[in-house]
Amino acid sequence: MCSFDVSSLFTNVPLDETIEICLDKLYALANPPRLPRLVLKNLLLFATKKSHFVFDGQYYDQTDGVAMGSPLGPVLANIFMCDFEEKWVMKNINQPTIWFRYVDDTFTLFKNKDDALNDLILILVFMQKRILVIFQLIKYTRKLLFQACHHDIL
Repeated sequence: MCSFDVSSLFTNVPLDETIEICLDKLYALANPPRLPRLVLKNLLLFATKKSHFVFDGQYYDQTDGVAMGSPLGPVLANIFMCDFEEKWVMKNINQPTIWFRYVDDTFTLFKNKDDALNDLILILVFMQKRILVIFQLIKYTRKLLFQACHHDIL
């Protein structure tokens, strides 16, 4: 068993990559948006990369990551994490037996400890250099508390 947390996910979402993921998914649909792709991309860039904030009386531009409190934060973070799951987790040779994720917290169960350590951790750490992932190997117990839900194992 393994759990991990993506530290400060919203402020570390790689915006350029996440916007491209959005565009690729939207324009691959049978009925894509009527807006030209470049127009939608510029709108998303404007909505995410033109954020300003004040700290200690100084104005700053937030150039990457989603601004705290932005209504786009949860959506873009989830899109980024879903894409990660599609590309890295579900295509991994040693897929987890169980994979539960809530925003940036994930609980996984692998067939053995080596699968979890050798495959998933390496992929997570090297997949995104800017994303800090905190791992915790969990000792076997018959009952687990995960996201305020009680699950019996076995």
